[in-house]
Amino acid sequence: MKFGIVFVFLLTSNQISLAQIVNDYYYFTSYDIEDINALSDDDIIVDYNVNVLHLESRITDDNGTESYTSGLVLIPNKPCDSCPLLCFQNGEDYLLKEGENDLFSFGRIARIYAGLGYVVVMPDYNREFPDLHSATQATSAINLMRAARQLGSENFYFNYGLSTDVYLAGYGQGAHGTMALQRMIESEFSDEFKIIASSAMSGPYDMSDVMMDYTHGDIEYTPLNYLVRLYLDYKDLYPLGSLDQLFRPIFVPFIQFYFDGNLTLRELEQGFVNQLKMEFGIARPRDLLLPGVLNSIMTDTLHPFGIALRDNDIYDWAPKANTNMYYCLGDEKVPYENAIVSEEVMRDNGSRINAIQVDSERAPLSHKECILPSVKKSINYFKEVRFLTNNHDLINENDINFHFENEKLVIKMLQKPNVEYTLSINSITGQNIYQSKFKTDIHKVLLPKVNSGIYIAIISGDNGFHKTQKFVKP
Repeated sequence: MKFGIVFVFLLTSNQISLAQIVNDYYYFTSYDIEDINALSDDDIIVDYNVNVLHLESRITDDNGTESYTSGLVLIPNKPCDSCPLLCFQNGEDYLLKEGENDLFSFGRIARIYAGLGYVVVMPDYNREFPDLHSATQATSAINLMRAARQLGSENFYFNYGLSTDVYLAGYGQGAHGTMALQRMIESEFSDEFKIIASSAMSGPYDMSDVMMDYTHGDIEYTPLNYLVRLYLDYKDLYPLGSLDQLFRPIFVPFIQFYFDGNLTLRELEQGFVNQLKMEFGIARPRDLLLPGVLNSIMTDTLHPFGIALRDNDIYDWAPKANTNMYYCLGDEKVPYENAIVSEEVMRDNGSRINAIQVDSERAPLSHKECILPSVKKSINYFKEVRFLTNNHDLINENDINFHFENEKLVIKMLQKPNVEYTLSINSITGQNIYQSKFKTDIHKVLLPKVNSGIYIAIISGDNGFHKTQKFVKP
């Protein structure tokens, strides 16, 4: 059912003046609590039914140039005068069309976030969308977030209000988009959007080195069409040249058939596999390219494709908001080194970002298997940060110092105690995990085996001293 049109005026990232956006939306579907929980892990229980709208934004700038942004808006069915907004960027668009019982559907993940009380926007990723172009990803998401805010204030059927608080999450290509969106908001639109927390999961942040080394090395890698899709993403944005300047002649007609819509991505992929295995006995993306092209991309600083890749690296900056990256060692599509390199560079730049391993060496998880445990960690992380944000008056880091030393929590009171103090340590959900008494200004605690994350310490004394403070267990 189509409901109507809303006119709003938004500022795009690459313009100084206002541009007109026409929002056309329709009711997409709805899910009740039982539907969402039936497809959720036992550890994730949602609280609200969810309504889903599809929103289309046609953007016309001052020069008359029209562009198009679309996506889903998922609305928790609850009184919502000041709901937090969560932008979830998914991977490839086909995952939105997977069956209802697919535990790894990104559409399902967005429903869970909404069922927990967030108004969720989910930008469409389709073959016309340059989904690994950072500026396009960020601008499209910002426009959809603004449109959803305007829609909530003016829509009669699905009325909701949004606070300035924003949470960002994304997986795979969507994690690359999440980092791009966070960088743009923090550098240009921090007065409009207040990022409370961000979680990027299994993303290709280092496009020019880590991803190219891994996808175009000597090992077999799928999808083989990785560089083909990058060409499609970038060909109208960078002077990449024609297909026959990059790819071997035998593959050019098939790539063109795909560009023209006469082949599906799966059919193109299977054609690549068949031809390469017949020629080389192994299917490697590098063998799609003309001799010498890969070396030029990697070593020639003026090669247009290399410039495009470096332009869309998204790791050499310093996130300001609470930010976690999640990764899996067994990820066969997006190597975990993306997160390791990003954490190192971003911390050197002054950020407090964390790269968190989700699986283990004994039980490595594939790219698809990594989705659900990463999202669970993201959900719990957002809960922790929301709790601490809503109770910031309890936290005073000037009176007590917490740090870890040889796996022990060291608590240093800046004033020497003159009475006995009681220490209680609770999880973010309120479960007590440790309790003791101490009289010294430095107290060392060997915590029981608990997961890394944010915990709450409560210190009280007979003299009326009472202090509640967070700390992070690595």
